[in-house]
Amino acid sequence: MNNLQPIQNIIVCPACRGELHIEQNGITCIGCKRVYPTHANIPQFAIYKKDKAGLKAVAEISNDNYEQRYEDFEKAKNYNLKYDRKPLKRLSTLREYQILQRLLGGRQHCATMLEIPCGGGRISPQLVNATDMLIQADVGLWQIFYGMTR
Repeated sequence: MNNLQPIQNIIVCPACRGELHIEQNGITCIGCKRVYPTHANIPQFAIYKKDKAGLKAVAEISNDNYEQRYEDFEKAKNYNLKYDRKPLKRLSTLREYQILQRLLGGRQHCATMLEIPCGGGRISPQLVNATDMLIQADVGLWQIFYGMTR
């Protein structure tokens, strides 16, 4: 969990906005005592529909089925490969790159940037040159795992 130490002072509990304590096997909120697990050193801060208490504390902002759509590596991989294989998806990515270059081109390099949702990291290469630390987040854990393979 050492990879989270540099940002420990800027992350908070998604449920109560309390201070977080980074531990070897997870992250614990000092305020509400929620424990967020980690998988392959990736913290899971998402509060799913099954977690009734968490949903009361946090307004639901994700699509109903998003977390299920990318619940395994192959589904996430197949989704992301569409952007490499389909001509219209490639054009969409190119357009997004152009927009990001225009928006970030005139800005100074920043210390930290947050990419939400990061998905499989399709536009991350355009962001990484503008910051010292790119923090990626997505409710689809397998999207993040796929992005780590790119």
